[in-house]
Amino acid sequence: MTDRLLQARESLLKRIRRTRMSTTPGDAMLLRILIQTARARRGIEVGVFAGYGAIHMGIAFERTGGRLYSLEIDPKRAATAQSNVRQAGLEKTVAVLCGDALELIPRLRGRFDFLFLDAVKRDYLRYLKAAEPKLKPGAVVVADNVIV
Repeated sequence: MTDRLLQARESLLKRIRRTRMSTTPGDAMLLRILIQTARARRGIEVGVFAGYGAIHMGIAFERTGGRLYSLEIDPKRAATAQSNVRQAGLEKTVAVLCGDALELIPRLRGRFDFLFLDAVKRDYLRYLKAAEPKLKPGAVVVADNVIV
């Protein structure tokens, strides 16, 4: 990766992060570490907002040779995230899909080894159940804003 692309990504991430609903920088770094440590190759993100977390995860999936499918129900947020992913140069690694995750997940092809839930908290169990048949044994599952 060129220094110029890295600088552009960092600038974009700083601009996106200003929003309150965005993934925190610490959480984003943890997601990157989890993906790279697990050598995850295919991931699902439920709830993309502006794409801050998707870009961080996309960088990790770019390093593992993988792909991330970021699902967002709100068309405006999906368009913003797609634009930000494109600006970060990650459009070949991160696919932003607009629609209800409960409908989109079953239509995704293949198996996945990473799942990040960051959408309507009361629906986390429903998202997990929808994704379960798609998850490989040993898949990493992360649910944002959950205290266990």
